[in-house]
Amino acid sequence: MVTTADAANYEKTGGKLIKVHGKVTKVERVEGTVSHFMVEDESGVPIRVFINGYILSSTGADPTTKLNEGDTVTAIGLSSMDTEGVRIRVRDRAEIVLEDIPPVVITHIAEVRKGKVDELYTVEGYITAGTKAGNAFADIIYVQDATGGISVNILLLDKLEIKLGQKVRITGKLNIYENDLVLTASKKEIIDSGINLKEAELVTTADAANYVKTGGKLIKVQGKVTKVEKVKDVVSYFIVKDDSGVSVRVFIDGYILSSTGKDQTTNLKVGDMVKVVGLASMDREGARIRVRDRAEITITKPTDPTDPGVPPVNPSSGTGSESNVSVKQNISEDGTKLEIITTKTSIDSKGNQIQDITKVIMDRKTNKILETVKETRITDSKTSSVLRMVVTKGEKKDDIKRDIFIEAGISASSIKDNKAMVTLNILPEYIIEQFKALGGKVKVNVSVGMNTSKLTALLKEKNVNEVIITIPIPEEITSQEKIIFNEIILGKDVINEARKQNKTIRVVITDDKKQEIYSITFDGKALGKSKEVLKDVNVLLQILQPNKRNKIFNLINSTIPDNAKHRGLVLELKEKGVLPVTAKVRVYVGNQKGFEAGDKEYIYLFNEKSPVGKNSYDFRLEETTTSSVVIGKGGFIEINISKGGSYVLMPKKAKQSILAVNTNKAADIKKDAKTK
Repeated sequence: MVTTADAANYEKTGGKLIKVHGKVTKVERVEGTVSHFMVEDESGVPIRVFINGYILSSTGADPTTKLNEGDTVTAIGLSSMDTEGVRIRVRDRAEIVLEDIPPVVITHIAEVRKGKVDELYTVEGYITAGTKAGNAFADIIYVQDATGGISVNILLLDKLEIKLGQKVRITGKLNIYENDLVLTASKKEIIDSGINLKEAELVTTADAANYVKTGGKLIKVQGKVTKVEKVKDVVSYFIVKDDSGVSVRVFIDGYILSSTGKDQTTNLKVGDMVKVVGLASMDREGARIRVRDRAEITITKPTDPTDPGVPPVNPSSGTGSESNVSVKQNISEDGTKLEIITTKTSIDSKGNQIQDITKVIMDRKTNKILETVKETRITDSKTSSVLRMVVTKGEKKDDIKRDIFIEAGISASSIKDNKAMVTLNILPEYIIEQFKALGGKVKVNVSVGMNTSKLTALLKEKNVNEVIITIPIPEEITSQEKIIFNEIILGKDVINEARKQNKTIRVVITDDKKQEIYSITFDGKALGKSKEVLKDVNVLLQILQPNKRNKIFNLINSTIPDNAKHRGLVLELKEKGVLPVTAKVRVYVGNQKGFEAGDKEYIYLFNEKSPVGKNSYDFRLEETTTSSVVIGKGGFIEINISKGGSYVLMPKKAKQSILAVNTNKAADIKKDAKTK
């Protein structure tokens, strides 16, 4: 038995058969089968337990089928390493033993609604809004028990049909999305496939507008229509008021159809008396009744056009904060698919435009949803920065992509000593908000672009010789392992203008405390002489420990002595190929363990395509034009880089056995790349 801390120490236990005992802090499944889980004991250091999909149980019993967060386990396996880092590799599923498995605790929905955000709850109840195409909300179902109801986000679950009236058990974390309480489901079980339809509770419009009292429930109201809002002759919402004197908004998503084929909303007018069935919910505009089926809106008494108390209908007017809702339906040329796009535009409290866009592609014959794309587009009113959060869900269970695309606008600019200094706004608060809306546990890819028109305009200014672009990225974002930056793009139009003007461009990445993390500088004179074909350049640089890149770690393992292994470092420039000119890269290493001012570091380029040598190493380190650097007093190093790739810093010279067979300087590498 070893501690999870020792299990995570590859130098100490690597290759050994080991046993650990501790609490499960995370479980990952692929198609319902556990692929890996995290275990942590009193040492406080977690270890990943990895199970290949083809590994079975020698006894026939697989304890991992019941594995959940919070379980206490004993696990036996081989200490090893992969591209994700150190792990225990299981050889037999029977060698994972669960202890003291707690019983499932069912919480009444009314209590969940009073619970804490990010807490995990399990509820049981009947489906009041399911997944039938045309009468289903995008990735949302509703569940109700005897105490109350709640909306459930099922984006992370299988696309299995869930019918009205079926009894289900849902486990998930409580979240708030657009002011609405939502259970973000991580586990779902249909415990009674029989149909037991719940009757809608008849309430006053005052109670329907009281979210605390009726939120999440299937309700019914009857009253007089006081306003109707249409887009392209389709009702998007209307207002109803009864004798209570309080109005409530009845909202209909554009993709919601009538299950009977009859839609009385086509004739709906101000003054009509109606009965409405729907789910009590909340959005940015406030409390509402969310309609699940247009057939559940009944006109009981049409309006009397002579009634002087009836205000005129104005179907094209906006609502102020919800300035436009459009519904578009397109059928593909072969007539087999139906595409429904719903766009909701609103203005938040900061004056920023928010667009929620949902695209659903359905098979017309089977009503099966082929693809769902949900996009939230946020435009900052002050800087014109645009953030797009796109979630794409395909037919398969794990076919889910979550991407954030940002076009960063300028939040501050000044010109001093012939230098234009601009700060870009990547809307960090909205990145965190969107990440948390997805549950805060799933991988989100981030790509950042820049507002090229304003940057090129600055480069044309006669009193500007250099443009310094600063991009602050708060620690709240960089500390999240699941928020993964893929690129920060410096556009070719900006580079081209700098070349025409012979002006320098510097990109500086800082944290929220204005501490420079790294900078990349393209010299204006060198750009003016460059004949390279210009393209967008990815200036994202990741600063990594060698054990985060298994191939590099194994390669340099024999060079760095045990007492200095922590001083290896990888600088990974994400750009692929040759840069427009050799860039000066300045990196802050003062926060890295063992890196002190005055220390000398040797720099090599990791080249996967180098020839194989006599020792059968598959990969090689190449010497660069900057063969070594000394860490400055401020904790910075400066190196020259002419191409993207992984640059390795080591406290000692690499052994000849791991250097490239044909050692090339960076200038030669650049020349070779141009001929390929």
